[in-house]
Amino acid sequence: MKLLDLSADVWAMDRSGWSPVIHAASVGEPKFVQELVTRIAQPEEFAQPDPSRFIKQGDGTIGGVPAIVLIGVVVLLLSISVVIPGCKVIRRFRRLKKPYEVEDADETAEEFIADLFTYLGEQPGQLSQLAQEWDRVNVNAISDLHRVKTKGL
Repeated sequence: MKLLDLSADVWAMDRSGWSPVIHAASVGEPKFVQELVTRIAQPEEFAQPDPSRFIKQGDGTIGGVPAIVLIGVVVLLLSISVVIPGCKVIRRFRRLKKPYEVEDADETAEEFIADLFTYLGEQPGQLSQLAQEWDRVNVNAISDLHRVKTKGL
C-alpha cells in the first residue's frame, strides 16, 4: 500500500499484460484486490470553481421582449412573405392554363379592328387618349391576349 500512497500506477502492465489487480487476484489476496479496486474507483477530487469568474448570460429577452416571441414573429413574417406571393404566382399560372374560348371567327375580330381604326381616324383627339389608356394596361393582361382560342375550330 505504500506504493499506492506514493502514486504508483495501478494501471501499469507487465510483459504478459497483467495489471496489479490481476496479479493480486491470481495469488489469492482478496483484501489487496479490494483495496486496489477501491482506490481505482475513487474519483479524483477537483477544486470548486470560483463563481466570480462565471460568465453571466442574459435573461433571454431582446428589448424587454422574450426572444422566443421575437423568433416566432420573424418566422411568421418570413413565411407570410414567401407564401402569399407564391400563392399569387401559382394562381396566375393556373389562370394562364385556362384558354379563353371565343365563339366568333377571325373575320369578326378583323371587322372590329377595322371599325376601331375607322372611328379613330374620324376622331382626331381620340387616338392620343386611347394610346395613354393602352399604356396603363397591365402587362399580364396584354400577355393574356396571346392565348385566345377559338371555339369549334
